[in-house]
Amino acid sequence: MNAPEMNRLLPDVQSSADIRGLAIDAAGVLGLRYPVLLRSAGRELTVAAQWPMTVAVPAAVKGNNPQSS
Repeated sequence: MNAPEMNRLLPDVQSSADIRGLAIDAAGVLGLRYPVLLRSAGRELTVAAQWPMTVAVPAAVKGNNPQSS
């Protein structure tokens, strides 16, 4: 399966530069639920909070693939 002679025929596209220049506005997880302890007026209440956890990915970062979504 991993014959060395086959590696010479296939270009290593993962190591090539990404020339598209595409940035991603938000990559991450939507609907992350996390327990939160609220304290007010001497009382405590545990609730489940929900947040989006995202980050912007600049165009210079390798691995942008808009066709995968």
